[in-house]
Amino acid sequence: MLPFEDTVGQHPTLEDMQEVVSQKKMRPVFKEIWRKHPGISVLCDTIEECWDQDAEARLSASCIQERLTFLYKTQPPYPETQMSMLKEITCSTATSNICPDTASMCRSQPILLPKESSI
Repeated sequence: MLPFEDTVGQHPTLEDMQEVVSQKKMRPVFKEIWRKHPGISVLCDTIEECWDQDAEARLSASCIQERLTFLYKTQPPYPETQMSMLKEITCSTATSNICPDTASMCRSQPILLPKESSI
């Protein structure tokens, strides 16, 4: 399901989106199951802080980068058993209720950052 799909349908007009986002000041809601995973919860909080109505209160790009770097260093990657579940996620199913088991995640090794030349 797309953000605001329950409010504006699958093919909203620009005016529909302006009304929902600018006038009604609505923002997409994250699923509660995402809030149960410590890493995903931090990511959700960061995203929500980027949506602040007051532009001056929004996070700076450098603050976002610091948070993502910290998150990357402190949250272990998915273990191999859960990687198979992730293969099922596509653009159309990105709102799946996949919530990894944090205990098994803590036993896995961290992954390496991509080289700048490959970004």
